[in-house]
Amino acid sequence: ASQELAVLVTKFGVKVDEIEAFKVNANRLFSERQVFYDADGGKERTDISRAAFKITTKQHHGQRRSVSVMADRCGGLVSFAVVKSHTGKELQRYQSQGEDE
Repeated sequence: ASQELAVLVTKFGVKVDEIEAFKVNANRLFSERQVFYDADGGKERTDISRAAFKITTKQHHGQRRSVSVMADRCGGLVSFAVVKSHTGKELQRYQSQGEDE
């Protein structure tokens, strides 16, 4: 989800000192931690294949902003982000360029 966090910082101005709440959606459909074992030595390795979380900023100019991020590294070749209003209306959509584009 590092690319998603970079978008929040560069496109929407979210700064770490403005974050009031950070909540992980622990439902396995949205966030999954996987454990793998090294074939050579059997050493345990942990990785996150999916992550979903919500960031809420501190009140600024009379309002708070909330953003939800869902990232799935194993979910296919298309990557996109959707910005919605507080009522759920889609305001803007960002889509990554594919390798062929």
